[in-house]
Amino acid sequence: MRAISPFGKKIKEIRMDNGMTINTVSKKSGVSQSYISQIENGSRDTPQPDMIKKIANGLGVDYFILMRAAGYMATSNEFTTTNEVEFTNICFKVKTVYKKTDENGTEKYVRYTEEELKSNFFNLHHLITQDTNDIFYKDRVLNRIEIEKVKTMLELLLDD
Repeated sequence: MRAISPFGKKIKEIRMDNGMTINTVSKKSGVSQSYISQIENGSRDTPQPDMIKKIANGLGVDYFILMRAAGYMATSNEFTTTNEVEFTNICFKVKTVYKKTDENGTEKYVRYTEEELKSNFFNLHHLITQDTNDIFYKDRVLNRIEIEKVKTMLELLLDD
């Protein structure tokens, strides 16, 4: 048996702290009981971001908490610098992934190249037009209609 991953430990901790059973998390997330159990006991690797999102929903926690526990994102305490160069370097160390469809229609997760990350990391148009990550405003996930409203407002304000 493999060692339990930090992700497995975290989901079990959250589940137990909230008095939830694996069955409850399974029903709320749509992820099988056996899959959740295997993650918690170390017999399954850390899942991909789309599965993490389902588990976060089932646990009723912020998606980014689990993304950090899974190692896909830097922990918040790594962002303690005020030096712009250091901050940029930290941001580019974040393991950012996105879903890509190849010419055969097969979906897979790939990491941004450093150039893609630099061009998209602070690109507002990219953030509001991509469909792979949630967009937050004041600790709340925006739904598709709200995102469309934001896009419309930005176009009215900024497009010539």
